[in-house]
Amino acid sequence: MNSIGAVIVTHNSEQEIGPCLDALKGLVSEIVVVDNASGDGTAAQARLRPGVELLANAANLGFAAAVNQGVRALTSPLVLLLNPDTVVISGLHLLRDACLASGVGAASGRLVNPGGMPQSGFTLRRFPTPAALAFEALGINRVWPSNPVNRRYRCLDVDLELPG
Repeated sequence: MNSIGAVIVTHNSEQEIGPCLDALKGLVSEIVVVDNASGDGTAAQARLRPGVELLANAANLGFAAAVNQGVRALTSPLVLLLNPDTVVISGLHLLRDACLASGVGAASGRLVNPGGMPQSGFTLRRFPTPAALAFEALGINRVWPSNPVNRRYRCLDVDLELPG
């Protein structure tokens, strides 16, 4: 079975990182927290949890650089990239299986709000068309969010309650 390693980039995430890490216990083979020079107790929260590798940066390197740093520290073939306010509830094995399917380069789980309602609009997107890029750049999506170009680009036409 292919193992999953989690990378979590933090910056002043003391209140969120604990529940995120606790939810991953037993679900992933590795957890790497890359802390971008937090001024609160984020690093201390990560240190409290056995099996968590903490990479504490002296300066805020930015999100992308910290992600790359965390991925380099993993030995797992599959990477689960999480924000520190994320709590994995269930279905990680389904995500792993989707990633292992032939021709798949990435997969995403279903994101829900604390009340259980699906998050939509920013979590799932199609590759942008020239029209989608123009609508985004011109601000049309802000004043007319339900326009057909935006609905297609942001997958607002997809029923998130249906599997697949």
